[in-house]
This record gives sequence, C-alpha cells and structure tokens, in this order.
Amino acid sequence: MRILLLTLIVPLMAFCAETPKNAAPATPLPKKISVLDPVKNVSTLLPADATQRPHVLFVNVSGALPDADFREAAAYVRMKYMLNVAVRNESKPFANELVEDTAALRKRFGDKAVIVVALVKQEIGPSFVNVPGYFSQVNLRGLDKDGPEELFLKKRTRQMLLKGLAHACGIGATIDSTCVMKYNSFTLDGMDRVSTTYGPNAYFPMLELLKEIGGDSIFVLW
Repeated sequence: MRILLLTLIVPLMAFCAETPKNAAPATPLPKKISVLDPVKNVSTLLPADATQRPHVLFVNVSGALPDADFREAAAYVRMKYMLNVAVRNESKPFANELVEDTAALRKRFGDKAVIVVALVKQEIGPSFVNVPGYFSQVNLRGLDKDGPEELFLKKRTRQMLLKGLAHACGIGATIDSTCVMKYNSFTLDGMDRVSTTYGPNAYFPMLELLKEIGGDSIFVLW
C-alpha cells in the first residue's frame, strides 16, 4: 500500500511543480514617462484680464505650492487645452463652505469662474474634495515624500491640477492607458507611469461640460 501511495503522489507533485511554467506571465508595468512639454511665457499664458470672461480658476491656498511652480502648472493647462485660465491666492481653505452651499462658489469668485480648483497641503484630510460641475480641492500632501527628481515633481504637480480639473468636471477614473485619470494612477508610482494629458474618455466629456457652462468664450486661441 505504501508503494502504491508513493506512486500516485509523486506524479501529482511533479504535475503541480510544472503548473506555474504554463501560467500566463504577469503583465509588465508600463515604463515611467519622463517627457514634459516646455512652458514658456507664463505671464502671457495667464493674462490679467482672464477673469473678464468665463474661465477655469486655480487657487493656491496657504502657499500649497511655491508661486512660480503654481503659475507654471496652471499655464501648462492653459497651453495644452486652450482654456481660459486664471490664478489666485487664498490664505485659508474654503472647501467646507462650498460643499455646504454651492452658491458660495459664485459669491466668492464671481459668475465668470465656472470651474474652481483649489490646491491645499494638509496633513489630515482626503486627497480630493469634489463638487462635480463646480469645484475640486486637491491635497498635495506627500507629493514629494519619495524624494523624486525635479522633473517628476514638476510632472506630478501638473498632473494634480489636471486631476482636480477633471474631478471638478465630474470625470472619474478611466481605462485609457496613459491618461492622467487612469484608474491606477492615483499613487505616486502610478502617476509616474502615465502622462500629463487626458485620454479620450476623460477629455471629450470634460470638453462638453466646459462648453455647456462656459460657452465658446472659455476656450482661447493660441
């Protein structure tokens, strides 16, 4: 009986040992994307009269970003997507006010600010606070905690503005392979492996909403 059991068990063990060789190989992670479009003439891209017509407003709250980095990232959004973009500094967060009363957005920033994205850096709190169709607060906490190269930190900063804009427009995660809103791009490593652009599943719905709430005037000519 012992010999019979060994005869049955040994072939079974051999079969099990070979199984992993026949398994499908793990899908390799996409490479990190280290290409950034240069942004020149930031002041030209962020004109003082941008607030006179429908615009996307980026707000730097309590110095969440150094002013030069903040303006450069906002200018990138304007340049890449031909949107009328304005920038502003605020001393205190205001997300709770807007969540409780969406009309407060108009009271605070005027009717021309059709979408508002606020940047904060808070040790406690969620990564995003969203009022779809109006507003997004983006928490930049931990964006540099792994000591990234300057290029990747600049890239992440641009990405967070784009994520905030998409969330404010009611856009969630997508499956587009290099889209800044890809479903697995909400970690530092994930962000480094996608681009600083929207894929079609994020871009076209966002475009439609912006046109609906801002009209043609929210778009600018190069």
